[in-house]
Amino acid sequence: MARSRALKITAAIGAALLLITGGASAAVADQLAFDVDGLAPFDQGATSVQACSDQAVPFTVLIAARRNGGGGNVFADLSSVGVTFAVAQTTEGMTATLGDSTIAIPAGWATMGSSADSVSSDTIAATVMLPAKAVAGSGTLAFNFAGVNSGGGAVLGTSTVPVSWTTKKCITDAIAPTLSLPSGLTVEATSALGATVTFAATATDETAPAFPAVSCTPVAGSVFELGTTTVSCSATDAAGNVRTGSFGVTVQDSIAPSVAEIDDVHMEAEAEYTVVWWEDPVASDAVSGAPPVTCSPASGTSFSVGETDVTCTATDGAGNTGSMSFLVAISDTQAPSLIVPGDISREATGPLGATVDFTTAATDLVEGDVAVDCTHESGETFPLGDTLVECSASDSRGNAVDASFVVTVVDSTPPTVTVPASFTAEATGPDGATVEFAATAHDIVDEAITPVCAPASATTLPMGETTVTCTATDAAGNTGSETFVVTVVDSTPPDLDVPTAIVAEATGPDGAIVEFTVTADDIVDGDVTVDCSRDSGETFALGTHQVDCTATDAAGNSASESFSVEVIDSTEPTISWPGGPVDGQTYVFGAVPAMGSCTATDTVDGSVPCEIEGYGTTVGSHTATATAVDKAGNTATEAREYSVDAWRLGGFFQPVDMNGVWNSVKGGSTVPLKFEVFAGSTELVGTSAVKEFTVKGVACPGTAVATDDIELTTTGGTTLRYDSTAGQFIQNWQTPKKPGACYQVTMSTQDGSSLTALFKLK
Repeated sequence: MARSRALKITAAIGAALLLITGGASAAVADQLAFDVDGLAPFDQGATSVQACSDQAVPFTVLIAARRNGGGGNVFADLSSVGVTFAVAQTTEGMTATLGDSTIAIPAGWATMGSSADSVSSDTIAATVMLPAKAVAGSGTLAFNFAGVNSGGGAVLGTSTVPVSWTTKKCITDAIAPTLSLPSGLTVEATSALGATVTFAATATDETAPAFPAVSCTPVAGSVFELGTTTVSCSATDAAGNVRTGSFGVTVQDSIAPSVAEIDDVHMEAEAEYTVVWWEDPVASDAVSGAPPVTCSPASGTSFSVGETDVTCTATDGAGNTGSMSFLVAISDTQAPSLIVPGDISREATGPLGATVDFTTAATDLVEGDVAVDCTHESGETFPLGDTLVECSASDSRGNAVDASFVVTVVDSTPPTVTVPASFTAEATGPDGATVEFAATAHDIVDEAITPVCAPASATTLPMGETTVTCTATDAAGNTGSETFVVTVVDSTPPDLDVPTAIVAEATGPDGAIVEFTVTADDIVDGDVTVDCSRDSGETFALGTHQVDCTATDAAGNSASESFSVEVIDSTEPTISWPGGPVDGQTYVFGAVPAMGSCTATDTVDGSVPCEIEGYGTTVGSHTATATAVDKAGNTATEAREYSVDAWRLGGFFQPVDMNGVWNSVKGGSTVPLKFEVFAGSTELVGTSAVKEFTVKGVACPGTAVATDDIELTTTGGTTLRYDSTAGQFIQNWQTPKKPGACYQVTMSTQDGSSLTALFKLK
């Protein structure tokens, strides 16, 4: 930080010492003017600056255009002049940087006089860098300019400023150089002595020399022994500041020894295991020389048949292990020894022949016992006749041997005949019985054989005992036979056929005449007589009766059966109902026919009571039912469904309004209640059709208080009448003298129909 502050102070001093002392171009052309202090007049001349021996010094130069020329060498009014640093004309290593490169020429420039003050008001600044100087001296700073005259012609030139300087040491250097060393090196040993190692060590410094020399111990290119060696380095700058550092160089031995190759070993097997000998290979190592070699498996080991990898290894003093491998191949090309039986003969034990057991064996020099593979296995079933059995054995290397023998299977066993045990057969007719039986024969080779029997199955055998002989012969000519006895007897009773239970309907008070048929048939005697406890055609009284029947054949075998005869009364009475409403008919109220009366008769009981229920004349649907029940509980009914229509009313007519309209009338006035009554299409004119008039007090609209009911009062005592001229009934109602009261007037007819009107008195 102290060093940086010293640089800034020195630069400021150098700028303050800058002076203009001369150095203009020829007076015949406009050119540049230079000044460093920024004060009038704008001076031009030599410049003196304080330089430093240990760093560059910057200073600033102001540049303006000077009115100095004549003729065509004068800058044009309001033109611009370009300025560039003239490197080629500048000496002593000075450099300059322009902040702006253009000077504006003002108006009236051409008429401006040539004097020390004849410079442009527009200026540009150049920052000049003076390199470090060990001794006092001088040099030249130059700038090129380019403008145009009033005719457009070029006005070009170079203006210079002499620069002189004195020098001194400006910076106190207390900072040591920066040292750049490797972080550490690891190299492979090339011999027992180690390895030659080269490396780069450099230094930099902010003052001269910028790259101080570095010295290291041991020096680069030295032979470093195995292990880690510390390299110490140092660098010194011009001020005597020293920087030291170090790094480690590790020489290692990580390369394994090289083991020489040897050829693979090939041998024929001598037994299950074969001993193999060889000479172990040698090894070489750059550091350890010739380390010992060990092989696994070792020479002299017993090897099994096949290929075995042998690995030989060598380890150097650094623990690096190298290896090589070769192959030990033990071959087996000798076939096993095979033993098979001689030819074999066996008796067949079934249709497929016989199961034959035999023993085979095979032994191999290397593998010992090996499997034997035969075209037929021991314990296999061999067919009748001769079968060639071919056997082979091979070891795991494919060495094979073959042998064979013959197996002969013969059939000399007769079939076995199976017949039923002696049995008794029931006669099926006068000739005896057709007897069926099953006889079988089985041969160990031919299996099922159909035997021949005499007499044959399904033959009719006579009454008594018959001997049956059955014989079977197999395909090899072996014969077997068996016998049994069949005894035909008659122990079957006749077949008695009686009816199933009979149910008869009574035809009168005494019951019913019942006819039936019973028969008996015997397998030997044919038809036989049947005796029953009741005869067909008898009259059976109401109720259930049992009939017992028996039949006996000539052999004394009897059969008995029973059946029941039940006489019942399930016939309902017959109803007679003259007159009354017609079923399905519609009547108008008041025109329904009278109910009438009914009678009933029964087959068994004769005349029985009959009653009618459900008859009605009111408006609506009705069902009238006549019912009669006999003593057996059989019920007969006859139902007639009909309907009764209400009368049709017309009115009330004007002046009375209907359909919920409130009729407003004066209390005490007379209101004619006019209406019509129709029974179907017939208009009724008799006042008896009207049942009653009622006047009911009701709450007026908007109130909740009801008026008391009253009696209907007629005007002057005038009663209900029919006006034949108008064709309507008229009832004059004298309203009560109760203003504000409300009433509902209802007229009801005899059928239950009604008309209703609402009134409010005023």
